[in-house]
Amino acid sequence: MATFLFFAVVLLLLVSANMQKGLSHDEHMYVAGGEMLARDGLLPYRDYTYLQMPNLALLYGVLFQATESLLLAARLLNTCFAVLLLGTIFYYAATLLHAESRMARWLIGAGSVVLVLANPLFVYTSGLAWNHDLPLLLTALAFVLYSRAGGNGRAARSWVVCGVLVGLAIGTRLSFVLAVIPFVAGILVLAQSPWRDKLRLAVIFFAGAFLGLLPALLLADLAPVEFMFGNWEYHRLNQLYWQQAGYDRAMDFWGKLVYLKEVAFEPGTMSLLVLFVLLALAGLISTGRRQRMSNAPLLILVLLILSLLAGALVPTPTWYQYYYALVPFLVIGIIHTLSLFYDDRRARRLGMALFTLAVLVSASYGLPAYLRAIVEMSTEGWIPSEVHRVGTEIKQAVGDGKVATLASLYPMEGGVRIYKELASGPFGWRVSGLVSDRQEMELGILSPGNLEEFFRVDPPQGILVGFEGTLEQPLIEYAMTHGYRPLKLSNEAMLWLQSP
Repeated sequence: MATFLFFAVVLLLLVSANMQKGLSHDEHMYVAGGEMLARDGLLPYRDYTYLQMPNLALLYGVLFQATESLLLAARLLNTCFAVLLLGTIFYYAATLLHAESRMARWLIGAGSVVLVLANPLFVYTSGLAWNHDLPLLLTALAFVLYSRAGGNGRAARSWVVCGVLVGLAIGTRLSFVLAVIPFVAGILVLAQSPWRDKLRLAVIFFAGAFLGLLPALLLADLAPVEFMFGNWEYHRLNQLYWQQAGYDRAMDFWGKLVYLKEVAFEPGTMSLLVLFVLLALAGLISTGRRQRMSNAPLLILVLLILSLLAGALVPTPTWYQYYYALVPFLVIGIIHTLSLFYDDRRARRLGMALFTLAVLVSASYGLPAYLRAIVEMSTEGWIPSEVHRVGTEIKQAVGDGKVATLASLYPMEGGVRIYKELASGPFGWRVSGLVSDRQEMELGILSPGNLEEFFRVDPPQGILVGFEGTLEQPLIEYAMTHGYRPLKLSNEAMLWLQSP
């Protein structure tokens, strides 16, 4: 009952906070992909430009069959993923620390949840309609399954499920591809089994990963050029776009390290790093060679953290939310290192004292954001409610017509059709000038240069602007040139309407 009540409170805190977070322009593309699949059966890459791995759009496509409140449903789903991630960490703590009393295990599990819940990276990133919570949940489940199967890894069923989970994570966010390395290392290097068994388990793991990747691979087979553009070429062009724009933060390796230092020095994150490093070093030093080899989960965790860190550093520029992937595994690592000291009462007490201090530091910095959200909680003030109201206004203004916009969520919330050529929001639009005219045609990208010709065949009933600054200027100029009349919406955005 205590656990149920604890997670009910966690869910309430997360829902209230996540529904009040500002709208990220990243969310438009993910939601648009799901809505176009649900409404018209359109698939990523084959039918429109999509700039990430496809699993979340496919999942949204199923979810949106049951609701018209698109952003609300998407954020609630990702909030559930975040709660399940916290539940996975709680379970790991409660089951691993078997030498502790039942009350101590519960308190450590709850403290571990607080360490993640109050972390600034989690506070900022979790629950939005983008692809961060789901791959983290899948990878955490894969690690817990690995640790339960044991370092010798003889349970073939566990390894195939582990592979499926990792494959699904990669199919949701490509940077998780490096997470394969720690699991393969767990089989080939750290598992205490004959090489024949190791190779068999590696094949089983990769077979599971292939199954998990199957949705993405099938879509890649349908549109290989578009798939490669969305998951590789676009990101190279995006780097070039930011360079031309004069952006200079985290644009090279040194700049990324400087930014990483800024992120790491936030109190809630620094407390995790210091505690994990201290406990891990103490644990490895205090164990003998045989025990170290049997303690593969800790070494796998170190490799997993390094792999996810590399995945966060590869894109240029790197953004704050990319480092969210490290937080749950730092906490899982802390839990695991605490379990190493069950034979040493003095070390265990010191470890628990440091753990308690880290929980208090994190809670003091992170939990007030949730308390403020509870105090201000009103569904009328939720961001999904506001977006839906604006969508209804757009629907009343344009009827059955189409809307051209770089912020597709607003018209789609009102059941208004958008142009699939703008489904990627500002992202495809802003790099369109960096591809050839032939590529624009092949990829189905709408650019300022071909706006006039495109709309001559299929003109919009409305043009929605007010979200992306100068990027929207070509749309505004088209509206003014062709006699569209402006209508200010309740969120201060401007909807240009075709004159009757």
